[in-house]
Amino acid sequence: MSIFKIFKNSAGFTLIEAMVAASVIGVISMVVMNQVNLANKARISSSSNSVVNTLRDKLIIALSNEQTCTSNFGGDTTAVLAHTAVRDSEGVDIINTAAAYGVTLVAGQVISDTNTQSVRIQSIETYENPSNPSELILRVRFQKKNGIAGVFSAREEFTMPLNLIKSGGNVGRCFNDATLSVANVIRMSCKGNTAYYNPARNVPFGQCENMFSQPRALPAATPPRPAYPNGCPNG
Repeated sequence: MSIFKIFKNSAGFTLIEAMVAASVIGVISMVVMNQVNLANKARISSSSNSVVNTLRDKLIIALSNEQTCTSNFGGDTTAVLAHTAVRDSEGVDIINTAAAYGVTLVAGQVISDTNTQSVRIQSIETYENPSNPSELILRVRFQKKNGIAGVFSAREEFTMPLNLIKSGGNVGRCFNDATLSVANVIRMSCKGNTAYYNPARNVPFGQCENMFSQPRALPAATPPRPAYPNGCPNG
């Protein structure tokens, strides 16, 4: 018997066959785990974006009420000022710099869930718009989970313009113009080398468009040829 011949009985596999099978299973396992990790990252990223949009929508609605806006910022200086929270009409925090946020659906209600917290509020600031003294800017800076457990992305932010009525140089009253806020959200979403904000479309909100996808003007129509009796101009 050759020394290179590997013993094999009728009830089992050779050592080489077992090693090949183990290698194939290992490769398949690595591919499956990689796909699972990519799916989890995409799910967490989508969840983070959803949480940011939900918090921003809550702020737009709450601060559209002049009393609620003024209770949060009334009497404050119009210079850059840090806040720890923004509250709704019942005094409940909408956002807080000491909190992280996530959402999960339980019995039809969206609630906070520590297992899905994917957005962390870094700072909340207000300041007078340098180019428009009748506008107060609310700026919220935050971090989003990038799909790896416990790791947050670089700091991002969104801003919200508030109508400002001053009193003694400070914030007297304020309220959010919901239409202006929606237009601002659309404008901020226009990112990329070919995207731009067009306020003339979808008035009064405007819309995000791609400069390479604009409809081309149709060529001028050829005027109809005059009809002559008997088919000729001389009659």
